Amino acid sequence: MFFKLKKITLHEIKSAAVYVTPHLPMLQTKRYKFSLLSAFLLVTLFVFVNWFILIVILAVTPLKDYVFAIDSKAVFEQSAKIDQLEKKVRFLRGEIETIINKERKLKYALILGAEDTTLSKDKKVEKNKVLDSLKKSNIPKKLNEGNILSGITEIISSIIQGDDNPVFVSPSLGIIIKEFDPEKGHFGVDYGIKSGTPVFAISGGMIIFSGFTSDDGYTIIIQHGENYVSIYKHLSVLLKKQRDKVDIGETIALSGNSGYNTSGAHLHLEIWHNGKPIDPKKVIVKN
Repeated sequence: MFFKLKKITLHEIKSAAVYVTPHLPMLQTKRYKFSLLSAFLLVTLFVFVNWFILIVILAVTPLKDYVFAIDSKAVFEQSAKIDQLEKKVRFLRGEIETIINKERKLKYALILGAEDTTLSKDKKVEKNKVLDSLKKSNIPKKLNEGNILSGITEIISSIIQGDDNPVFVSPSLGIIIKEFDPEKGHFGVDYGIKSGTPVFAISGGMIIFSGFTSDDGYTIIIQHGENYVSIYKHLSVLLKKQRDKVDIGETIALSGNSGYNTSGAHLHLEIWHNGKPIDPKKVIVKN
């Protein structure tokens, strides 16, 4: 048996009503009539008022700390992690900028060792400006008193070669474990010494670079007379800074194993003359 549903018209819907009959023993029973629209508006208003009261309670009372305790703790932990990450990012950004500045100074230092005769007039003026900026220092030249090696080599320099050509001595007491081989990209010699061994200036001059590079680690570059430049790489401690003047045989750093291009503790020494690398063994005075 099927029931046939009657089609309801819009007029019937508008004329429909909702009856509410409260049953209270102490009062006389009375029915209340509401249209569908009125009933819908009353229910909507009731829900809105309740939500508003609940929001006010959570906003101005400590109840919110109990309701959102778990969420608040998670948000706090995430906020703390974000703060730590931001601090690390700022620190790494500063380190990267420092390395970039050191790399730029290193390029300027290598430019100073280039051959003057191969430079145009304008480039010579630019090179002289860089050199003058590096030489602006009020630090007086320190007397290397008590350094017997320095005194002997300076006497040999003045007697044999005069004051024009520099004399070079060994930068360390270690032995050479890797020879000069420019064809394979090795533009100096390696001294086999343990980390922390004193490193000496092979001749007097002015330090034009003292800092860190990603490939060579802690590095010192010294500008000597007659367009000679000496480079000391993979150091662990720098005892001299840029623009310092050093004497022959003076301690400038401690050896180490810093930088990407190294596989163990040693000292890498390079000597450049007029912008070209030369074999340090050919110019260093044997002890």
